[in-house]
Amino acid sequence: MENFEAKKTKEELLRDKIEEVSKYGDGRGQEMDAEVIEAVALMNLLGFNTSSSCGGHVDQWNIRNPYIRVAAPDKPMEYVGERLLKKIISKKYSITDRQVEYREPAEKEYWHGIKGNNYKRTNEWQEWDKKNEILYDELMEFLEEYRGLSEKQPNFHRRHGLAVDVVFGEDVPTDQRKKRLTADEKEILERKLGSFQEEVKLFTEFLKKKYFEENSA
Repeated sequence: MENFEAKKTKEELLRDKIEEVSKYGDGRGQEMDAEVIEAVALMNLLGFNTSSSCGGHVDQWNIRNPYIRVAAPDKPMEYVGERLLKKIISKKYSITDRQVEYREPAEKEYWHGIKGNNYKRTNEWQEWDKKNEILYDELMEFLEEYRGLSEKQPNFHRRHGLAVDVVFGEDVPTDQRKKRLTADEKEILERKLGSFQEEVKLFTEFLKKKYFEENSA
């Protein structure tokens, strides 16, 4: 049987992937942010599995930087007993098990239960995290090319249990996230967010160039 996918052009594969990614949702039931859809699609086509992303937002408290999170696929349960705890909390608040980690007050109750009862990490999760270490090195090598092409570089945060967050824009100190914004402060941050999202566009163009050059020779 002929492989139909192999006959598709790169343009068609990218279009299909963008359509697929645009239908993704998050744990809060929100749709994908338009600002990062193409970048996420390109990352996937270049072999990097993405687990979450954000196009950036300014709320009443502070700015949320655009980011793309890259992690090994098929994340297993992290904690022994996690499944039962989630079911108990999700039933209490009439939400899905997945939403337990994202929606207050369920989220707070969940982490209180995890930490308070000293839940242990599963062996499967620890093996999965080792894959993230390898993925992190591969991604850093890939992004070395981008470092010489842009004056503003994304921040790369290796997090326990996650391969890497590719974060666009400057870091915002944690203490600043606790105070409610004035109207003037919010306007300043909205302009700043615009510049962060321009960085996403530059990164997307880099990814697109890499994608169309790959195996083209």
